Amino acid sequence: MADLGLQPYESIMVQIKGASSSSSQSYKVELILTNLHLFHISKGFFGKVKGINKYLVDGIKVVDDRAQVFLANPADDGSLQLQIFFDYGLVSFRLQSDTRHRVWQFINSINQLLTGKPLHADIAGYPMALQGAGYLAEVVKDTIGFFRQSLGMDAKKEPERESAVASCRNCPAPLSGYKGQLVRCRYCNSEQLL
Repeated sequence: MADLGLQPYESIMVQIKGASSSSSQSYKVELILTNLHLFHISKGFFGKVKGINKYLVDGIKVVDDRAQVFLANPADDGSLQLQIFFDYGLVSFRLQSDTRHRVWQFINSINQLLTGKPLHADIAGYPMALQGAGYLAEVVKDTIGFFRQSLGMDAKKEPERESAVASCRNCPAPLSGYKGQLVRCRYCNSEQLL
């Protein structure tokens, strides 16, 4: 491994071999993610380090609690494209298709570093850079639900909850909610079951 000159408090999180920069066709680039930096290491034909680019992880854009790092749609040759949107522009890498699992770890690790949150399970199927996919899925789901309801094929409905009103046992304050619900009195702070 190349000497990266890591800080004493810097540690390696994920490493991806078999990548190439967008300008090169050979898979002789290694990506190393630490808790502070992203290293892009270019290697020669015999594995000798030719150059190291270092990017600050803090420079990656975050929008709506989501780091802007995406696995773009596969290229014609079956390779994957990792797109990283920094404050100053886009950096992208081509990856071999068999690195998909490592790339997912890489994307999730960046998101955790920048937002403190892992990516949710609904996008855990290796997030692709398809803008609006979540919105489109909701529209399709609502449309199908509408047709099911129109044709009388309603899914199971939740039973309607019965409203309840009572007086607090500790003080005469009124309490309201649903039958069987645990409510807290806003005056004496006691909890009671309606």
